[in-house]
Amino acid sequence: MQGSITTEEPGRLYAFKSPLQPGNYFELPPRNVPLDSKPILDDESGMCIG
Repeated sequence: MQGSITTEEPGRLYAFKSPLQPGNYFELPPRNVPLDSKPILDDESGMCIG
């Protein structure tokens, strides 16, 4: 599974590649989550990236 974010603005290109087999997932529960926080998901891979 691989996704990337590209823009025309100057900056950096990030490519996120999962070492897991398709259908396998893992979770890292956060310690302190702000009440109004929302996950940032990659549109192509569906992975949470922030």
